[in-house]
Amino acid sequence: MLIRVVIADDEPFIRNCLVSSIDWARHGVQIVKVCKNGREVLDCLAECQPDLVISDVKMPVMDGMELLTHIREGYPKIHVIIISGYEEFGFVKHAIDYDADGYLLKPVEPDILLHKVEKVVTKIQEERKREAARKDVRYILNAYIRGEVTAENLDGSEDILERLETCFFASACVQIDQAEQYAAAKHRLGAVSEKLSGVLFFPNLQHCHVLLSYDADAQTAQERIEAAARLTEDLLEGAEIQEFRIAVGGARFGLDALLQSLDDAKETMLLRYVNHAEKVFYRKNSYAIHYPSYEAEIKALLGAIFAKNQRKAAQTLDGAFAKFYAEKQSVQDLKTFANSLVFQIVEQLRSVALSHKINEYSTSIYLCHDPKQLEAYLRSFLNDLIAYLAETKDDSDKKMIGEIKEYIRSHLSSSELSLGSLAKHLNHNPSYVSYMFSNACGVTITNYIMIMRIESAKRIIRDTDQKLLAVSMAVGYENPSYFCKIFRRYVGMSPKEYRVIEKQ
Repeated sequence: MLIRVVIADDEPFIRNCLVSSIDWARHGVQIVKVCKNGREVLDCLAECQPDLVISDVKMPVMDGMELLTHIREGYPKIHVIIISGYEEFGFVKHAIDYDADGYLLKPVEPDILLHKVEKVVTKIQEERKREAARKDVRYILNAYIRGEVTAENLDGSEDILERLETCFFASACVQIDQAEQYAAAKHRLGAVSEKLSGVLFFPNLQHCHVLLSYDADAQTAQERIEAAARLTEDLLEGAEIQEFRIAVGGARFGLDALLQSLDDAKETMLLRYVNHAEKVFYRKNSYAIHYPSYEAEIKALLGAIFAKNQRKAAQTLDGAFAKFYAEKQSVQDLKTFANSLVFQIVEQLRSVALSHKINEYSTSIYLCHDPKQLEAYLRSFLNDLIAYLAETKDDSDKKMIGEIKEYIRSHLSSSELSLGSLAKHLNHNPSYVSYMFSNACGVTITNYIMIMRIESAKRIIRDTDQKLLAVSMAVGYENPSYFCKIFRRYVGMSPKEYRVIEKQ
């Protein structure tokens, strides 16, 4: 697709030179309009829809600097190159403040102009690729799953986001026991999303492969993920990959619950450690679980844990490990005991707040082959669990909400501020942080960050004379054009219009 360009200069000779001195079509550029001043450019923008404006500074009616200001506030995605016969600091600074893509001095050599335009063309092509990606449901959901949703990386996805907010999501995790078969399984699983509509595949996500279904109807989303699990089983066995387990969670509503659907599947995967007869586990089903070697110890440990008795839990665990060493049982027997205990806790507690710890410990147990290290994992897990139970949940949630708001307030200027960075700071599962905050505050964390940024920008605009770029950077938007777009969407006017009204 050609890059559309508008050229503006009040001198006919220079206009003609800019148009004719370069074979624009050869470089993927189409000159769609040639104007005599900034007003003509501004009047044609809606109709011409250029990607780039090349403008002189000194022009009658409306000069290049005023034109740049209007473009940034009304058409933030249009790129601008300024050409000037004056190397004045004020002009250059204004061009920088309003994010111009270049400031070239007359007389401009065609090669120099072409080089600058080619750099802008490359930037525009990259923007188009990102914009196309934002229209892809898989791109959006991948950003949510990985906690990488920031203010700018989903710009342009509003329509799809609105639709996804009304969908149910259900996840399935696939774990491959033999490392050498992991890549082969990934190759096979790529076919699942090709064969089943409404099902997406995300490889190599937190020690497993992930399948995700979505639909406006909960039953359809659930049926799709279960069909995906059956197809996955057939594909893996057809490829002679025998050592695998699949865990299917339940359908959850809305994007905020997306990570919870994944947690459902991960918790269901814990069944693999206490039921060795099945290859596919469903959260909604009941399964026979046998752990006779440590049944008494597990029962005693559960009693001590839910009684919040740290001393009794430690003593019981001491006895369990003494039994293991005395009877010279296998490490696999000890791992079965550990996983049985974790699974029982999950079944009885059903705590979203602890889900990240549970997943962390179950993975550590799965990878561990040293009894002493396994003993250390279990002691740490029990200490964390009892400490959590000893707190009142309401006080804990209130404290966390305060921490979230304070972290957001103190990191508004960071463009990396997101649910993912926030959850990492709090050392909590992103799904729990999102669920708890939106439940308590009635707004998602992503929207709360945007609201706080715009409110902060309003204060800066109202109380200072800082330039647009400085305001934008101060509230975490590296691209002032995008900042203007968000500001207008939230406030109903541009930052410049807001400043004029507030200063009256």
